[in-house]
Amino acid sequence: MKKHIAAVMFLFIVIAAFSGTVAAEASLDTYHTDDQGNEITEAQVGDTVEYIAEVQNDGNEVQDATLNITVDSDVYWDNFVEEISFDGGATYVDPAPFVTEVDNLDGTWNYNVALGELDPFQLVILRWQGDMGNAGTSIKEATVYDGTTPMDTSLAVLTVTEPAPPAPANTTTVSAAGIVGMQKTGAPIGLLVMAMLMVAGGLLLPRRK
Repeated sequence: MKKHIAAVMFLFIVIAAFSGTVAAEASLDTYHTDDQGNEITEAQVGDTVEYIAEVQNDGNEVQDATLNITVDSDVYWDNFVEEISFDGGATYVDPAPFVTEVDNLDGTWNYNVALGELDPFQLVILRWQGDMGNAGTSIKEATVYDGTTPMDTSLAVLTVTEPAPPAPANTTTVSAAGIVGMQKTGAPIGLLVMAMLMVAGGLLLPRRK
């Protein structure tokens, strides 16, 4: 009898282990885009750029999702805007209640985003937008957690350069054109002087008898 009880208990434990809660998993994708929505790794000063972070949940519910983004950047973003969408991009709202920013001693800073409970297949999108204020490099390393357990990481790097200077005007061509024009409209002074001298010389020469 005891052997049967032991076998039943063992079977119950095995079934419980395999039928328990499956660990949820959310994937993370981060990237930069231009003002046309194209994914980029380079931009110029004055360009409008968006930084996108997408958290895509799998078929299991996540109880306590958080997103941490470490920013190492010497690029200033003008006209800065940040938004969050919990419905896959259909509606964006102010992320202020969900986002906290922490400055680190090494000059980097962190965005900590409290996403909370994620439904199966739920997609959360965060976006930061701004105009590139100066040349430099912006490095953003992001990790999404379920509680304290990391689920996925993503790295996005953006290099910002100064725009190329405009090509100089062709001053040589303009100057040459001006000289030719002046020659075309100038009076033939040399020829006039020569003609006058020839006339005067003819009058002064003695006539042959």
